[in-house]
Amino acid sequence: MATTISALADNTTAPADVLARGTRVTSPDIAVVFLYLLLTMGIALWSMLRHNQSSASSYFLAGRNMNWVLVGGSLFSSNIGSEHFVGLAGSGAATGIAVGGFEWNASLIVVLLGWLFVPVYLAAGVYTVPEYLEKRFKSTRLRVYATVLALLMYILTKISVDVYAGALFIQQALDWNLFLSVAVLIIITGFFTLTGGLRAVMVMDTMQTVLMVVGAIVVAIRSFHEVGGIPGLFEEYPKAVTSIGNQTIIDKCGKPPPDALHMIRGANTPDFPWPGFFGILIASVWYWCADQVIVQRCLAAESLSHAKGGCVVTMFLKILPMFLIVMPGMISRVLYTDTVGCADPAICQQGVRVAQDAVTLPTLNWF
Repeated sequence: MATTISALADNTTAPADVLARGTRVTSPDIAVVFLYLLLTMGIALWSMLRHNQSSASSYFLAGRNMNWVLVGGSLFSSNIGSEHFVGLAGSGAATGIAVGGFEWNASLIVVLLGWLFVPVYLAAGVYTVPEYLEKRFKSTRLRVYATVLALLMYILTKISVDVYAGALFIQQALDWNLFLSVAVLIIITGFFTLTGGLRAVMVMDTMQTVLMVVGAIVVAIRSFHEVGGIPGLFEEYPKAVTSIGNQTIIDKCGKPPPDALHMIRGANTPDFPWPGFFGILIASVWYWCADQVIVQRCLAAESLSHAKGGCVVTMFLKILPMFLIVMPGMISRVLYTDTVGCADPAICQQGVRVAQDAVTLPTLNWF
C-alpha cells in the first residue's frame, strides 16, 4: 500500500496536467454525454405529450400521483448536486470527516418532514409553503414576503452555486469554456423544466440519483483500493503533509488538522466546533421542512404513505456522502498531496479550501 501511495504521489504533474487541459476525454465519453442530454430532453417531451399539463396540480405537483421511489430519488437529487461533490470532497481533503456530520444530521431531520410537516401541508391542501403561511396566518403580505425571500435566496445562493459547480465539472471533463458550460446547463435545465413540469423534473432527478450513486460508488471503490480501505485512509491521511513552500506555510495550511479524524471537535476549533451542530439543526429544519423545492416533492406524492416512504429512502441515501464523497476527497489528498494539499503561499492567503474544492474530484477522476 505504501509503495502504491508513494508512486502515485510522486506523479505530481498528472493532476496538474488534468486541470490545465481537462481529463482524458475520448469520443465515446463525448457520445455518452450527448446521449444523456438527448435523454433529458426526451423525458421532458414525454412528460409534456403523455400527461395533461393544463392544470396547476398536474404542472406544479405532477398530478399528485408520484410513488415513493420517485419522491425519495427526487428529494435526494434536489439536495445533493454538483456543489456537494465539489464542496464536500474539498472540505474532506482540507479538514477531514467532520463535514460529513451535516449529511448525517439531515438524515434525521428528513424524518420530521415526512411525519410532522407533510401531514399538515397535505391537510391544508396547499401547493406551496408561502400559500400555507397565508392560510395559517391569514396574511397575504406574509405570503408575498416569503415568496420574494425564497426566490432571492435561491437565485443568490443556491442556483448560482449549482450552475458554477456544474459548469466547473463540464469545464474539467470536456475542456469547454466556463461560460459556454454555464449556458448549456441553463438552456437544458430550463427546457425540460418548462416543458415537462414537475413530473419530468422528478423523473430526471431520480435518474440522476441513480447515476450519482453508482458513479460515486465506482470512484469510492477504486479510491479505497488504492489506500487500503478505511483503516489505510485513517493511517495515511494525517501524514499527507505538502512539501511545497517554506515551513511557515506548511504549518499554516499544508498539514491536515490534528482532529481531522474526529466528528465531534472542540468548541474553539476553527472548523466545525461542536456547538455549531445545534445551530445547524435550526437551518436543517428550515431547509428540509419548509423549503419549497423540498416540500414540493412530498406534496406531489400520491398519498401520505408514499411521501413518508420517499423520506425514508432519502434518510438512508444521506448516509452515503460520508463514504462516497468526503472520504474519497480525503484520499485525493493522500494520493496527490502536493496538488490537493495546496501549500502555495498566494492560495493559502485566499483560503486553502477554495483551491482544494476546485481540484479534488477532477484529480480523483483522473486516476
